[in-house]
Amino acid sequence: MKTTLKILSVLLFSLISIQHINAQKWMESPFFNPAPEHTQDKAYNFHDIQKAFQEFEKEYWLHETERCEGEDKPKFKGYNGFKRWEWFNEPRVYPTGEFPRLEHLLQEYEQFSARENESAAEKTATANWVNLNTPTAPVMQLSGMGRINCLAFHPGNTSILYAGAACGGVWKSINAGQSWNVLNTDQLPSLSITSIVIDPTNPNNIYLATGDNFTGFIISGVLKQGHYSAGIAKSTDAGQTWSMVGLPSIQAAKFIPQDLIMDPITPNVLLMAANTGIWRSADGGVNWAMVQANFFYSIAFNPLNHNVVYASDARGLYRSNDNGLTWAYMTGGYPNSSQAGRVSLGVTPADTNYIYLWGPTAGFKRSTNGGISFTTTTNPDPVAQPYGYYDRAIGVSLTNPLELFVGGVTTAKSTNGGSTWASSSDFLNPLLDNYIHPDIKRIYFEPGGSKVYMTNDAGVSVSLDGGATWLDINNGLQIAEVYKIANHPFSPDTLMYGAQDNGTIRRDAQTGGMLVVGNGDGFQPLYHPTNPQIIYTNMQNGQIRKSMDGGATSVSASPGQMLWNPPHLMNPLNPNTLYAGCVGGVKRSHAAGLQGSYVHLTSGILDQIRSMGITKADTQRIYAANLATMMVTTNGGTNWTNITAGLPTNLAPITFIAVSSTNADRVYACLSGYSSGNKVFMSTNAGTTWTNYSGSNLPNVPVNCITYVDGSNDAVYIGTDFGVFFRDGAAADWTSFNSGLPNVVVNHLDVFYPAMKLRAATYGRGVWETDMLSSLPVGLQSFTAECKNSNVEVTWQTTSELGSDYFIVERSADGAKFQGIGNVKAAGTSSETRNYAFVDASPIYGTANYRLKQVDLDGEHKYSPAQTAGCNDPLEVLVYPNPNDGSFSIRVEEPLARLEIRSLMGDLVYQTVLNTTETRIDLGHQAKGVYIYQLVSPFGARQSGKIVVR
Repeated sequence: MKTTLKILSVLLFSLISIQHINAQKWMESPFFNPAPEHTQDKAYNFHDIQKAFQEFEKEYWLHETERCEGEDKPKFKGYNGFKRWEWFNEPRVYPTGEFPRLEHLLQEYEQFSARENESAAEKTATANWVNLNTPTAPVMQLSGMGRINCLAFHPGNTSILYAGAACGGVWKSINAGQSWNVLNTDQLPSLSITSIVIDPTNPNNIYLATGDNFTGFIISGVLKQGHYSAGIAKSTDAGQTWSMVGLPSIQAAKFIPQDLIMDPITPNVLLMAANTGIWRSADGGVNWAMVQANFFYSIAFNPLNHNVVYASDARGLYRSNDNGLTWAYMTGGYPNSSQAGRVSLGVTPADTNYIYLWGPTAGFKRSTNGGISFTTTTNPDPVAQPYGYYDRAIGVSLTNPLELFVGGVTTAKSTNGGSTWASSSDFLNPLLDNYIHPDIKRIYFEPGGSKVYMTNDAGVSVSLDGGATWLDINNGLQIAEVYKIANHPFSPDTLMYGAQDNGTIRRDAQTGGMLVVGNGDGFQPLYHPTNPQIIYTNMQNGQIRKSMDGGATSVSASPGQMLWNPPHLMNPLNPNTLYAGCVGGVKRSHAAGLQGSYVHLTSGILDQIRSMGITKADTQRIYAANLATMMVTTNGGTNWTNITAGLPTNLAPITFIAVSSTNADRVYACLSGYSSGNKVFMSTNAGTTWTNYSGSNLPNVPVNCITYVDGSNDAVYIGTDFGVFFRDGAAADWTSFNSGLPNVVVNHLDVFYPAMKLRAATYGRGVWETDMLSSLPVGLQSFTAECKNSNVEVTWQTTSELGSDYFIVERSADGAKFQGIGNVKAAGTSSETRNYAFVDASPIYGTANYRLKQVDLDGEHKYSPAQTAGCNDPLEVLVYPNPNDGSFSIRVEEPLARLEIRSLMGDLVYQTVLNTTETRIDLGHQAKGVYIYQLVSPFGARQSGKIVVR
């Protein structure tokens, strides 16, 4: 295992080193020319920036000779950041390339929220969304829970921490970060948090600056990824309720906060650095005035004199001597334009004469006279490896003005005011005790204590010994920016998801663990439908990996050069056939992804693939699309037909495709953008003609994904920037399906059919699941299963029936394989309430799953969501001795139970069928550590636990 991690570390180091050797040159001449006509009335255009990047990339490869094997190339500094930004924004800009005006987004959210509140009391069918992230973060992995932008300490009690997530709201810890809980921010109009300030005289007053300040590019109006800024949120009851205060009038100016501070003497005075200037409020955030124009990054009060305030722009230091009312440029020596790079600021109460600046082009600077002059010290860039706007953090000790940390990709420490620097963390090997996940956002010294905190792309890290060692304190954070998910074919407790910055994670609730099975940015994972040990993971630039052992080891299965978040499908009837959406078009492998086995299917006729659809109704029928064009093949890819006509791609781009599982001609396409009434289109003739399926209930925001429900009355669910919506073949319009779900972008939806659960990948709040609306063509009011007198009583109630013949009660031990255990005659056709019941007099051991199979008079059938119940005790297991030296006995009450033992990394180390009630097992050849066993009885009962080998 250490050898594997070492190899991964070397590969990651090579990747990061290549990425950070060049500056973001495409934002400079001759590739990008900031023109005078680009004003707030004529903002920078998405296409301008994209073209500049493409021109730079072309020029780069003319002079760069190094290549990787196959089609994948080493990338340059800022490549991944641009591709994330491009992926998110390209389908969300207008066809002209103009970015959406933020007041439109706020207005849509206000109208949507009002409709949700008005109709809540009238809803009879609601979702019950719950978060599926385990409370324990991945350990000893190149991964984490998600990006944290900022941190705040509760006044007078530093064990109470507040953390602001990139797209996941505010989280509170009452035990110095050992566990976290969300602070009731899930329904704010923006869940991106850039700053948190707490009133020192009344800690019930909390202010949030919303918007993600660490993404995009430092050009006014295009610093957007995830949630926009909705301005300033304020709570007067310690975060239980929130109201938006101030700044709505400047949303049209594409306002993005950078840093928010509070006057410690006069808490009603707030100052904020933003991309448009320095803003000041004297009434607790209700009214704001711009007091200094420019793009400012950092702002801080003089810790001993609240009338003196410092701020930094791209050139250096500004100072105010009148509590932020007026400002003067001091000095700095950074020859940057206002769009060339971030200069960060550090001050300390230990000696307010010391001020530090760190920025591109002129390195690290120190002032010992309150900012009147600066001297250039040793540049920490070679150690900390900052890049672009994304990470350049400074933290200065509160007790020693010469002790400070800086953070970029990794961290550096100085004990002599920046004269020399030493590495303070490792970002390659998570087994080391000084490991910190790459990309440091901010650095905080604990008030009155000795701890140092750093926020990063995986969460929060803390040092108790001045930076010699670091601990991740991320348990409980549910803030992953998830791209795609994959359900385990059998187990309701297991799934995989791909997340930005944090790889591909396998979540296993039975063992309470989260295992990293792929590094980098994770995209669409896949499970083999009958052998879940065979998995595929997908990371940036088309790097698909295949594993035969659940992710412990893997080999390349890559077609090469895919888009940032590419579609990756498996033939539903033949898992050896894979399809990948690539820059050059659709590629197919008939050899389960074997390196070199992919062939082009759409070369020269359709490229830049963003979405694909295939159905088990006819696996020769494949649909594929880029943002502007959609095509279909009826012969497995030999010939293709353009079916774009009828889709308004001149107004909104195509984002996702879904196909009926029983009718290959029935296909759905959803669209992004802000073209009102153009959100979902449906065809019943394979795209020859299209019907606008958008209805009138959807908000005018992007629709990001759609999924068709097998066995339903043509039911489909869509994921939007405002959550999830439902519609089936009998409905005249869409129904909101958001009860319990945060206000968050939904990137992907998938159905776990054994339990009829709908699962959602959200961009900032992890993975969620809910029971689905009934797919039965009867009015199913209720369906329950519960233990009574050692039997399981199954009851259900219908409010209407049409042509219903009978119900079959089905039972499953594992949630996957159901068997009928009894029939109940239905009413046929009825408009009255009907009550039904069935008794399972021989329930299996442990917990079982029950569902209804409703059969019509014409033989058609549909399924209900599953319910769980159990009467008998779980499988009784005794492992002894435990802990042990690798030799132990395992005793079970039933022979013929199947036993699997795995390492914490998921490696299968032992398996057998226990033919007797007691079996002796020897794991002496395995490494010392903790192992997980799982037993499955012949009746389907399951039991798992830990074995400790010392």
